[in-house]
Amino acid sequence: FEEICEDFSVNAVFAFREVCSEELGVERQVREVLRRRGQGQLQLFWGFELYHHDDLTFDPLRPRGAFNSYTAFRKRVEEGSKVRPTSQEAPQFRSDPNLAVRWPRACEKLPTLKEAMGSTYDEALDPGDMKDPRAELRWQGGETAALARVQEYLWDDDSLGLEYVGATMTMDTAKSCMRDKAMSKLSPWLAHGCLSPRLLYEEVKRYERERRKTKSTYWIVHELLWRDFVRFGSIQAGTSIFKIGGPQNLHPRWKWSTDREMLNKWIVGKTGFPFIDCFMRELKTTGYCNHMGRETAGWFLIGDLGLDWRMAAEWFESVLVDYEPTANWFNWTYRCLPAVRNDRTPGERLSGLEILKWGTQHDPDAKYIKRWIPELAPLPATEAREPWRLGLLGPSEGSRADGSEGSLRPMPNGQFNVSRGPLEAVVSMGFDQKQAAIALYRTWEDPDAAVALLLSETSGVEEVPDSDDEELAKAVALSMQSGDSKTADKEQRDSTGPYGGFRYGEDYPKPMIQPVSLMNTEQAEEQARVEQAKRDEQIMAAKRHKTASQSWSKPQWDRARQQWPAETPTGAKPHAASRDEEPSWGKGGGQRGGYGGNWRGKGSGGGKGSGGGGEKESGGRGRRWGGREMGA
Repeated sequence: FEEICEDFSVNAVFAFREVCSEELGVERQVREVLRRRGQGQLQLFWGFELYHHDDLTFDPLRPRGAFNSYTAFRKRVEEGSKVRPTSQEAPQFRSDPNLAVRWPRACEKLPTLKEAMGSTYDEALDPGDMKDPRAELRWQGGETAALARVQEYLWDDDSLGLEYVGATMTMDTAKSCMRDKAMSKLSPWLAHGCLSPRLLYEEVKRYERERRKTKSTYWIVHELLWRDFVRFGSIQAGTSIFKIGGPQNLHPRWKWSTDREMLNKWIVGKTGFPFIDCFMRELKTTGYCNHMGRETAGWFLIGDLGLDWRMAAEWFESVLVDYEPTANWFNWTYRCLPAVRNDRTPGERLSGLEILKWGTQHDPDAKYIKRWIPELAPLPATEAREPWRLGLLGPSEGSRADGSEGSLRPMPNGQFNVSRGPLEAVVSMGFDQKQAAIALYRTWEDPDAAVALLLSETSGVEEVPDSDDEELAKAVALSMQSGDSKTADKEQRDSTGPYGGFRYGEDYPKPMIQPVSLMNTEQAEEQARVEQAKRDEQIMAAKRHKTASQSWSKPQWDRARQQWPAETPTGAKPHAASRDEEPSWGKGGGQRGGYGGNWRGKGSGGGKGSGGGGEKESGGRGRRWGGREMGA
């Protein structure tokens, strides 16, 4: 930037406002260069947010309870604020190529990924221009690509009205956010300033007027409001979002761990819990996973592993294609850090049961899990989500106290005793206490072997009768959603062993901590499968009968939006104060993100928007974990 100021006369620099301390530091550096070189001013604008800062009915630095919860914030905003129409912020650019300014020092072409990454480049991990076959799409940077995605998702495919679920819709059994088209996937363009949230909001409102108003159209606006919540909330929170206790200064009764080996297993998706691992593998490969995946991975890392969450937030910052500081760090402290209130000490036994419940609800056939963890593909759906149900033992693990290899005790006669710990572990998986005790007795109190015995079709010694084997094949075929696969499935098991020769603990790791299973999982799985199948039928029927999508013309849209009034998401009455009346605080601008070109998703970049802040707190963010400073 200083070199540009040396070579050109700079009238002004335009940017979105920033919120977080490091980004505010960059603003100060830009101002200092402009001052030292005698150039124009840095002019900042609020553009990242849906609601303009100056239109809020409260000062984010003195919110009077607005950030106590998202609901409190939403009500305060919807009751008294309006979304500004984008017609007020549309610049008119000159298109004459002769007016373009060329910088002699500029490179003739953009550097390749290998040149940009230097020694950290790994050719094996570079997909080039190809999309990973498991990913729904490959993002391309720039406003043109962003508007094309809006056109495709809302108008061409009608996905907003038919298939959209949303990042935070986790409770509706009929809707799975782990399916393709369940997410708009617009977050990278929003994060990098390639797409205005106000433009997207206006398109959603136009969709409601011209096609239909549904829960989905409300929910996508709710997601935009959430961005404002974490953005403006970070103004009040300041640098506390980078400190281990967060804005609420939460601290566990146990000591935080910084075990790098445990962290790496979490990063590469080898925790032994498939619902966590599938999201982490997708994130590492594509730079993206949905909000539910990020949130449950955060709960697991804090509540079940006890790891310092700032290391994980640093990892997210380094890899997310839609990274934006407040969306990452504020979410970690607001949504994940409360897991420290768990009474159970991390490392003992799984406490975050959402990874079992939501796995069953959102992925009843384990399709998503198998997409990103192909080694689990041979397993039925239930076992693919919870492979510890298999309890398969390797030869070295099968030795018994009497020296025999994998032998079973005979059924107990009369009274017998088993240790309390193994019994609680097996019962916690949903088995009957008496049956669990008998299985533990027969397997020399080995929980894995006891579970395998309880889940087997027989007592563990007799051969499975043909009739039972056929029923098992039918169940496996249903779980895998394969057609007439009973004969093929039986032949595969006969030739390669159970489940295609899958070896638990070798092909896929055993859990890092003691797992549990919920009762009635199969019933919940079937209920989700049935309800989602009904929704699929409704979607297909709507697609067959829907009229041809209206073509989209940007010039026509630009003319039409001049006439659109500002609205609140709920249609609430606007604030009684005059539109021209401005509060005495919070004026200013912001840093517009550079759009155009391609980006792959390392770090942040582009325009993010913000305000407030002020000088960095004493002590800054303290020590560093991989680059970003953090306080103790």
